[in-house]
Amino acid sequence: MDQEHAKAQTEIDELRWREEEWRRKEEVLRQKERRNLWNTDFVSKEVFNKSFINQKKLKETEDDASKSFMQKHEEKIRHFGMLSRWFDSQRFLSDHPYLVCEETAKYLLLWCFHLEAEQKGALMEQVAHQAVVMQFIIEMAKSCNVDPRGCFRLFFQRAKTGDEGYLEAFKNELEAFKSRVDLHLRMQNRFKAAVCRV
Repeated sequence: MDQEHAKAQTEIDELRWREEEWRRKEEVLRQKERRNLWNTDFVSKEVFNKSFINQKKLKETEDDASKSFMQKHEEKIRHFGMLSRWFDSQRFLSDHPYLVCEETAKYLLLWCFHLEAEQKGALMEQVAHQAVVMQFIIEMAKSCNVDPRGCFRLFFQRAKTGDEGYLEAFKNELEAFKSRVDLHLRMQNRFKAAVCRV
C-alpha cells in the first residue's frame, strides 16, 4: 500500500510539474501575441531603421570638446610637433599620455596646412612627420582594438628597431601626406587667382 501511495504521489507531482510547464508555455505565447498585435501590418516594410534626432547637436558638442582640448593643450601639442627623434617623442608622450588622441592628430594636420601656406616648408615637414606618427599610433590602436595611449610604445619600439616594412610604409605615408598638403596649397592658390580674375 505504501508503494502504491508513493507511486500515486509521484504521478501527481509529475502531473503538477507538467501542468506548470504548460502554463509557462501558454504565458510565453500570450506575451508573443501581445507583442505581435502592434505589428499587424504585413504589407509594408520598414524603410528607415534609425533615428537622426539631435545628431547635429551631438556633432556640435563633439566639435566644441575637440576645440577646447586643442586650445587647452596647444602649447604641448606644438612642442610635440617640433620633436624630431623617436626617443624624445616617446618620452614626451609617456609624460603626457592624454595627447595620444585624434584631436592631437587633427591639430598637427591643420598646423601643417597653415605652415605650408606661410611657406615654412622645413617646419611643415617636421610637423608632418609628427602628424603621421600620431596617425600611425591611432591606426595601430584601432587595428588592435585598444586605447591609443596603451599602444604608442609599441609603435616607437617598431620604429626604433627599424622594421623595414613598417618604416617603409611610414615613409610612404609621410611623403603622400606632404604631397597632399602641397597639392592643397597649389589648388588654393589657383582658386584665389581665378577669383581675382573674375
